[in-house]
Amino acid sequence: MTRPPPAPAADPAPDPAPHPAPDPDPRDPLGIPPESGGDSQRITGAVGEGGGGEGGGGRGGRRRAGQGRPRGDEGNAALEFVAVSVILLVPLLYLLVAVFSVQRASFGATQAAREAGRAFATADSTGEGLRRARAAVALALADQGVTAPPVLAAVAAGAGCDGATGTAGARLTAGSRFTVCVTVAVPLPFADRGLLRSAVHATVRVGASALVVVDSYRAEEAAP
Repeated sequence: MTRPPPAPAADPAPDPAPHPAPDPDPRDPLGIPPESGGDSQRITGAVGEGGGGEGGGGRGGRRRAGQGRPRGDEGNAALEFVAVSVILLVPLLYLLVAVFSVQRASFGATQAAREAGRAFATADSTGEGLRRARAAVALALADQGVTAPPVLAAVAAGAGCDGATGTAGARLTAGSRFTVCVTVAVPLPFADRGLLRSAVHATVRVGASALVVVDSYRAEEAAP
């Protein structure tokens, strides 16, 4: 019995054609394929960091340039701030002192006019009333620290105190009414010396008035 001849062996499958390598990305300056993106990033980062060593365009170059910057401006800025502060504070302080001086004199004049009218109205005679009125004015101004000499005047009720002088309008007759005027020339601090002599007025006039009503039931003034 004869055996059938063996079947011929099948030809092995041909190897698949190798895939062509992808073209390099034209945006990559090193020509590295996209598959090796991690290496490309590392290489690009290394080039970016090291490239600033000479040209100063990288981060290392900027850091070294910042470290070498001179620091002398910090002291100059502090001196400029102090100088500007002094220049601005000196006029402000002078203005505050001047305003306080004028306001203090205004309070003193108001109190002096009121006390002078009360002292005159309660006197027994016109002469005594004038003496008491002048003493009351001096005491009220001294209480406010005003040393300038005051001007005391008496005018008819309702008349203004501008330019008023003398005490002819003061009467102690029963039911009489008149106005007591007190005027003070307040000197401004340092206004009479240096550059301020021609820049500001040396004094400021401050005035006040008070209406005096003599008691209707008082006795007639005794004859001198």
